[in-house]
Amino acid sequence: MFDKSFGIIPVCKSGNSHEFFLVHQITGHWAFPKGHKIGNETEQETALREFQEETGILQCQLVSDFRVIQHYYFEENNQKIDKEVIFFLGFVGKNNNKPFIQNDEVQNGQWFNYKDALLQLTYPESQQTLIEAQSYLNKKYKNSEN
Repeated sequence: MFDKSFGIIPVCKSGNSHEFFLVHQITGHWAFPKGHKIGNETEQETALREFQEETGILQCQLVSDFRVIQHYYFEENNQKIDKEVIFFLGFVGKNNNKPFIQNDEVQNGQWFNYKDALLQLTYPESQQTLIEAQSYLNKKYKNSEN
């Protein structure tokens, strides 16, 4: 079975570096907000809707030239699932958006600096996605934080 989702890597400027918003899923893992397409939504529309639903943050500016694809397999109900998640980088004004967490899927959400976010993310695929986002930010904005 194939499953496809779309999500956002929420980022905000914090001094000379960046912070990333992670959600703590009810299932226990820390990740980026993501979800499934509804109807004729575009990839970006889906990612933004899911981000807003899971965090309550309404303002998010997608970066037009950043797109990362996660691909992995997992088992659910004795069935192997081929999972693809497409992530976009989205700038959020941290002070202008107070997170409101969607309680039926997410139990918590928090801003982390890059190093702490890397440690907090549960899965290696998510960690690699964050590494790619940070690398992009370093090149694009000459950010020296590692």
